[in-house]
Amino acid sequence: EKLGAGEIFLTSVDRDGTGEGYDLELIKLVSKQVNIPVIAHGGAGKAIDVKDAIDAGSDAVAVASILHYDVLKNAKFPSEIDSKEGNTEFLKVGGRLKRIVSCSISDIKDTLIKAGYGCRTTKNDG
Repeated sequence: EKLGAGEIFLTSVDRDGTGEGYDLELIKLVSKQVNIPVIAHGGAGKAIDVKDAIDAGSDAVAVASILHYDVLKNAKFPSEIDSKEGNTEFLKVGGRLKRIVSCSISDIKDTLIKAGYGCRTTKNDG
C-alpha cells in the first residue's frame, strides 16, 4: 500500500479450485490491515461463498469454476489435445469436484441481493 498498490488480489492457493469456499480468516485479517480494496480469490464453490467473502471484508471477489465448471466437466476432449494444463487435464482423466455447484452471475447477484447487498441488474445477467 505504501509503495502504491491500489488494491490487493488475495489468492488462497490452498483453496484455489477446490470449491471449499474462500479463506475467510485470511480475508478478515488482510482487510483489517489495509485501506485499499481487497479482492478475494480462490475457493468459491457456490454462490453463497461470494456473499461470505464479502461479509468477511473483501471489497470484491474473483470467481471462475462456479461459472464454467459444468460446461468443462461435460465437455468431450478430442484425443489430439495433449495439453497438461489446469482443470482440463484433471477433467480429461475423469476428475470431478463435488463441492463446486455451477451457477450464473444472476444466481450470485440474487444471493447478494437476498443478503442485503446492492447489485446492478439487467435482463441479460445470465
